[in-house]
Amino acid sequence: TTTTTTTTSIGGSAKEDRKAKLEEIHRQKEEDIMTAYVFTSLSQCWPPAVNDAMKAAQRQHAEWLSQACAATYLGAAWHVQVAVLKLMHSMASCGDASALNDAIVERLAQVAASCCADPKYTKVRVAGLQVLVAMHEQSVGSSPSVRQPYIAKALAALQNDTEPRILTLKLKLK
Repeated sequence: TTTTTTTTSIGGSAKEDRKAKLEEIHRQKEEDIMTAYVFTSLSQCWPPAVNDAMKAAQRQHAEWLSQACAATYLGAAWHVQVAVLKLMHSMASCGDASALNDAIVERLAQVAASCCADPKYTKVRVAGLQVLVAMHEQSVGSSPSVRQPYIAKALAALQNDTEPRILTLKLKLK
């Protein structure tokens, strides 16, 4: 009898461990979805600056957001990475490059270039490259040399990528 009870209790605790693990995964997924949602919402309301006061607010906002982007994408689920990159894309292509100082441009370009090297998800690579293309087209940063090393790094990582969307985007960086 004793043996049976021991086995049952071991079985029971293993079952509970598994249940706890599943709950943890589920919680993490929910957090990831919320994070992705927040970044996607922010990307839709990135404000174009109207006057000096708004420009100052936008710069402050850009500083905070770029730090949040850099802190969040690391180790995040792929859909969070894509949401982060979408926000970065709208920041880079807002048409008011003065909101993005060199430190911000560098921070964003670094995240985008790292995402271009994602070994698993095409969506992440495409979104990363879209950010770099927007930065290139909007000429963000005080000079091209601020973003160029990251563009070069991304292109090197995507050298053998045959995904049509990536090939099309790469042409825009030539």
